[in-house]
Amino acid sequence: MHELHRLFKPIRPIMELPLERERVERRLMAILATDVVGYSRLIGADDEGTLAQLKAHHNALIGPKIREYRGRIIRTTGDGLLVLFASVVDALRCAVEVQRGMIERNAQALPAQRIEFRMGISVGDIIVDGRDIHGDGVNVAARLEALAEPGGICVSERVREDVQSKFDIAFVDAGQQQLKNISRPVRVYRVRLSEAEPKATSQPPDNPQIAVLPAPSRRAERPPGHVHGKVDQETSRWSATLRLILIYAVTPIVALLLAHYLIVMKLDVNTAFLRVFSLLIPLFGGFMLFWQTGQSLGIAFLLGTITGVVSVCGMLAIVGLVESTTVVPSSPFEWQEAIEYAVGIALATMFGSALARAVNAALSKIRNH
Repeated sequence: MHELHRLFKPIRPIMELPLERERVERRLMAILATDVVGYSRLIGADDEGTLAQLKAHHNALIGPKIREYRGRIIRTTGDGLLVLFASVVDALRCAVEVQRGMIERNAQALPAQRIEFRMGISVGDIIVDGRDIHGDGVNVAARLEALAEPGGICVSERVREDVQSKFDIAFVDAGQQQLKNISRPVRVYRVRLSEAEPKATSQPPDNPQIAVLPAPSRRAERPPGHVHGKVDQETSRWSATLRLILIYAVTPIVALLLAHYLIVMKLDVNTAFLRVFSLLIPLFGGFMLFWQTGQSLGIAFLLGTITGVVSVCGMLAIVGLVESTTVVPSSPFEWQEAIEYAVGIALATMFGSALARAVNAALSKIRNH
């Protein structure tokens, strides 16, 4: 024990010294955060084509614009970028020109293949840690990006104030927002890209260069901390779901019921013809479902199942009303026929979606070559 005490005695004074806090490097910078809208859906539909498009956009547009405005890419996340600028004006000019350039580049692309970015810009005191950065400004930029619309830009109030004499640009006031993991409310502004034009001269303007537009509704007047952004996102999600059901389930149902009534009840044609015709309708619906929205096979099967079940019930109801018989199938054979009919419609919808996915992938490969 005495030997161990003598061995560690020279080390003890060093261990007992108070630890000095490591000095960190801080800078006031503009931070641009970007993210691809619907990246998982695009990758799921065509991973090679999506990555090739992203690389092409970066090489032809995004990278050159970042270099032109003296930005530095700090972090990449597959579908997103974190870019540092010494000037907030340069950050906003870069973001505006990239978004406007993407509108032109997407003009010839199919809706399901378009790559759109959300962007957020903030100004803040950041900590530089080697090749990475930390701080509230970084977190605010990421949260602003999440609030931006597809193809849009959101900025903080400080960004709007700093660019007011250097840019002919319009903003829409989105009100105070309580951003996730940010202690204070942040006033958010959306950039009106259609009116975003850099000044052609450095002469002082005779009139104000910033047009701050009121929010399109009274949401901006709500008290700080009211997370109406989340409510808007939920409302938008439910609206999109309802639109999907109305277009890709209700429309085929109406077409199938009309076909059943005309072919079977009025023309008295063989039911085999109706079976073929009734598979073509959901097949086309599934094809257009992916081509227009890029939805997965699971969504296609779900909508096809809804179409099949409701169509079979409607057909049984039509037969019951016209022939004054019971609506419910009266024999095992009729039950089997009804189930097979509904399953066939569901599978036809899913097959149509898979066919559209295959055609889309083939066209992407042809374009890439």
